[in-house]
Parts: sequence; structure tokens; C-alpha cells
Amino acid sequence: MDAHAHCCADHSCTLNYSLYKHINLPGVTCLNAVSEDVLPDVFRPWESRLSHPASFLRSDPDDPELLLTIPFTTNVTILAVAIICPEDSEFTTYPDSVRVFTNRENMDFQTAQEAPPVQSWDLLQDYRAQTVAEYTCKPGKFVGVHTLTMHFPSSYGADETNISFIGFKGTASGVVREAPKNLVYESQPTPEDAGKAPDELRGGMNMGM
Repeated sequence: MDAHAHCCADHSCTLNYSLYKHINLPGVTCLNAVSEDVLPDVFRPWESRLSHPASFLRSDPDDPELLLTIPFTTNVTILAVAIICPEDSEFTTYPDSVRVFTNRENMDFQTAQEAPPVQSWDLLQDYRAQTVAEYTCKPGKFVGVHTLTMHFPSSYGADETNISFIGFKGTASGVVREAPKNLVYESQPTPEDAGKAPDELRGGMNMGM
């Protein structure tokens, strides 16, 4: 695993490159979290990283594994990932590593455990709000990202994992992603098709070719 990280305490170090406003917050999900309602507190503006929200991301008390899926509103290039853990939490509840995947939607724990990550990091154990641990991404590996999946397999010994802030440093394309519109595929016969000959049914199918 990559263990390269540095601490960024300078306000301007990441603010100009923060991808916070490009995160599709309503679409962020987390498997095995006690509550997903806290996610807006975890993915908050860079300038609020040192605040102490009452709520933070917690895994199930008997299982430290977490799987976060973060969609973006535009394609982004991610340069670094920043992580902070709750100031009042025990060090043993900090995640000890993270495995990241790009543009893989609907991943579950099995696929996250088996698939090779784009990059992985061994995380620092002592990274509280005063010093933000920032993990540098491999050049060229995080270009054109519309979905980022973060797999936290375990903590530093505790039966749960706690995280209070996650931020991304990078650049955005500025092109807003939209879901395809007016795509209708009719795979099953409808009542109106009853009694029609096969040629009539084929003639009524327009696949845009």
C-alpha cells in the first residue's frame, strides 16, 4: 500500500482546489454505517474542516468495515484525499487503511474486497482536526472521475470505525453530468400488442438505428 501523506494546516493549501461543491451530496451512500444522515457533516466545506460537528460517521459497533460511494456532479480530477477523525475518539477507532476505486457504481463489500483498487493507502493513526492527513493520488489515475468508492476494511484494533471529515483536492471539468432522458425500452408485450402479427411488432420497434 502507498503510505505517502503530508499534513496540510494552511487555509489556502487546499481551499482553491477543494472539490466539495462538486460532490453530489444527496447521492452519497455508505454501507455498514450506523446512520447515513451524518454524511453532510462529514463531506463539509474545507474551511469547516476544523469544526467539531456533534455527529460523525460511525460503522456498526461490531464491524469496523465501511464502504462509501461518492458521486460528483461533474467529471473531476482528484489530486489528493484528506481525512480527519473525531477529536474525542480513541485512536483505535481510526481506520487503518483505505482502498479507492473510480467510476465503479453499485459496489458491495464482496466486490470491494476482491477487486484491485486504483490506489490504496495505509492511514496515519494520529490525525486529528489540528493536522489534516492528505494522501496524494497517483498521477493520471484519477482523471475523469464521476464516482469514487472508498473502502475502509478495518480500524486500528477497535470493533468500529469513526471518521469526522473527508475532503478532496483537485480540479473539475465544469460539465454538469445529466442522466439520459427520453430513453424508453419496451421489452414486454403490452395489451395493445395482442393480436398483432410479428412483423407488425417489429415494425413498431425503433431502436434509433
